[in-house]
Amino acid sequence: MGSALVVSQVRFDSDPLNLRDPNAESVWVLRHMLNVGDSGIRNIQVLVDDAAEARQLADDLQRLPEVDRVISLFDFEPTEQDEKLAVIEDLNWLLGPQLLNDTMQIQLP
Repeated sequence: MGSALVVSQVRFDSDPLNLRDPNAESVWVLRHMLNVGDSGIRNIQVLVDDAAEARQLADDLQRLPEVDRVISLFDFEPTEQDEKLAVIEDLNWLLGPQLLNDTMQIQLP
């Protein structure tokens, strides 16, 4: 009879971090990183077969309320590439091909 009263007070905690010593430096640092939010502690990585599937999956994941952000390879694509190539071409014309040549040797006095 007494155990029935105690069972109603039992709570389940699914966070394994709460099983660790809260005063340990490693636990304190991890909790601090989680509070900062931009640490990448609780993330997933997904590989797909092609670009269309990657874009679709990124869109689907971003719509989920549990997902804070989605980063894909498409986020690292350079923008304004034509303008940047034009600037490099102009620099090559102004400075000469020797300055952009990776086999150029520097002679010290």
